[in-house]
Amino acid sequence: MCKIFCVDLDGTLLSWRKKISKKDLNALITVQQNGTKVLICTGKSELSAQKYVDLLCLKKFLGGLICFNGAKLLDYNNFQASYKSYINLNNFWDQINKLKKNFYLILYFEDKAFFSSNNFFLKKFLSWKTNNLFFSFKKLKNQKNFSNLMKILILSPHLSKKKKNILKEFSKNNNLTFIFNNYFSCEINNLNVNKKVPLSIYCDFYKIEKKHVFACGNGKNDLEMLKYAGTSIVTKNASKEVKKIASFVTLSNNNSGVAHAIKTFF
Repeated sequence: MCKIFCVDLDGTLLSWRKKISKKDLNALITVQQNGTKVLICTGKSELSAQKYVDLLCLKKFLGGLICFNGAKLLDYNNFQASYKSYINLNNFWDQINKLKKNFYLILYFEDKAFFSSNNFFLKKFLSWKTNNLFFSFKKLKNQKNFSNLMKILILSPHLSKKKKNILKEFSKNNNLTFIFNNYFSCEINNLNVNKKVPLSIYCDFYKIEKKHVFACGNGKNDLEMLKYAGTSIVTKNASKEVKKIASFVTLSNNNSGVAHAIKTFF
């Protein structure tokens, strides 16, 4: 019996055009109507994920949102189950300037994000983002409070071995964790942050056993969540590393893989 259905966004629920199919939407609404709690579990910021929270009616059905790769949990049923984990950098500007020498950066705070350059590569990355939450580093200098930094996104046309070692050393020195998503990006969070941590807090709060947790994902940042869940569902477009731990491989994110999995198990 599934009591919690956790679903990733990019590469899982969202197509490559960043859309939720009608099949996936209807399937997730139906399981909520039947009493299953749905949690979006994403690397996106809270504000970037908000439109998908609204589309899935998570507040109406008292579900939840895990965002920033697990650095924040919002439980729409009970605030006591919520969770946050911030990045704390000593000598903030010194540390950020060290990274700027080698990479393009996006710093995600709880309510906004700042990008480090107007370089074409970074502009292309930001071009598909439709919200107005992104500001240049010039405005970051007016920011007085750096204590609510949730995630650092590192971008480079090519993350060479040398550059990866720089990021590993930076993370080690600042007690941070990192995930290399592909050949051009890396996400940095506070130490031990992953999607499993807030999910386990949520399950402990409601006394839900892991065997009643279903999780659906596709990326490296989903691995700990998928390992934790009693049933791990992975989309066809996932990497071999992620597929290895799957209980079930569903259709791709472009073919309503979430709806196919729900039809299979429910």
